[in-house]
Amino acid sequence: MSIPRATARLQLHKDFNFDQAAETVPYYAALGASHIYASPILTARSGSTHGYDIVDPTRINPELGGEEGLRRFVARIRAAGMGLILDIVPNHMGVGPENPWWQHVLEWGEGSPYARWFDIDWRPTDETLQGKVMAPFLGKPYGDVLAAGEIALQFDRTRGKFFAAYYSHRFPIAPVDYAGILRAAGSDRLIDAIATFEEGRDAHGTSGNITQQNADIGFGLLREAGLAEEGRAAFDAPPAAPDARPPPATPPRHRPPPAPSPRASGR
Repeated sequence: MSIPRATARLQLHKDFNFDQAAETVPYYAALGASHIYASPILTARSGSTHGYDIVDPTRINPELGGEEGLRRFVARIRAAGMGLILDIVPNHMGVGPENPWWQHVLEWGEGSPYARWFDIDWRPTDETLQGKVMAPFLGKPYGDVLAAGEIALQFDRTRGKFFAAYYSHRFPIAPVDYAGILRAAGSDRLIDAIATFEEGRDAHGTSGNITQQNADIGFGLLREAGLAEEGRAAFDAPPAAPDARPPPATPPRHRPPPAPSPRASGR
């Protein structure tokens, strides 16, 4: 590895991808830069302009051109006699429906094989929150949201799963609680019951056991969550996204389906 003499920092996003960045390489080489210093290139939240809200560290961001685009970019850099420095994000991930590991934790709680990856306090001093994830996703107090009908029950026929939906957010419900949901069908208390069943109890304005120190709170809503130091070794061989693996026929309370083998999805 050569020692950088001077670097040119490039901010990659869907409107400035690998191929477009490659076109700038001769210019920076002529200026005397020895290395291109690129922003994070792993799959981030759709439309991310910075790349720090990674939701899948097993794939090169398709919005940037994917692996093939990266190969072309690297070839152009090497042809110019330059090196490439990559910015990485080892301490946090973007959360939401695009992050299958986060969704798996919300669905199965601390029984999820991904639970130890996130910096979640599963045993807070508030006993009502033990074993739960409390995070700020609601734009106003829970009672007001419930009364306004802003939380809706959804069933994904393709995946065979129930979700509690709040605008663009979809919170998975543990399959072991489906029977309770079906028994409450048609009841005015159904949505409140769903919120009680969920591992991720949502809050307004405060973040409970996901604190300001280990989460990125923007406009009162959770956008990113910190990764736990002790769980970071898992990134050496991260398993595939768990989305397609069905649960066992009669799972005990909060016991998730077996963790997929590393890179089993072939993505």
